[in-house]
Amino acid sequence: MSVYSVSQILEHKWLAVRAIATGYVIWYLLNNMFLHGVLRPFMDDGALRVAYVFIGYAFWIANGWIIARLHRPYSTAMVMAYVLWAIVASVPPVYTAVSAIGDPNGPSLTWEITARIATLCSLITGGALSAYRDQLRQMRTAGQDWRRGSRAFAAR
Repeated sequence: MSVYSVSQILEHKWLAVRAIATGYVIWYLLNNMFLHGVLRPFMDDGALRVAYVFIGYAFWIANGWIIARLHRPYSTAMVMAYVLWAIVASVPPVYTAVSAIGDPNGPSLTWEITARIATLCSLITGGALSAYRDQLRQMRTAGQDWRRGSRAFAAR
């Protein structure tokens, strides 16, 4: 995370709150409603469980991408605001895993930390993909404008 992102988050607090709220709503709809409500009952087989995990992380990538698209001028900073919020929100499950060390029925600390890191990387990937797409579009537009200008100059 860069200093620029932190300064943009601090400068645009309400936009950061909107990005966090947007990300939470998207997470709730995709993860809780669709993934757990619709797909989970059909995921009893081992191969389908792997697909379930990949679909879950694809939803996190989509979440980061949507946050970046809806907060365009400050897309990187707003995705980072949601990532920071996700880190803070994931502390209770990690704390539960740490307190369950030695309990064979408790959650695995390694699994919890790995899942949280993969989630954060998925969010950042979605935001980066959105920003990269915007940069490509700007470069193409700039290249077309340059070519038009050179043709107009050659025609004179």
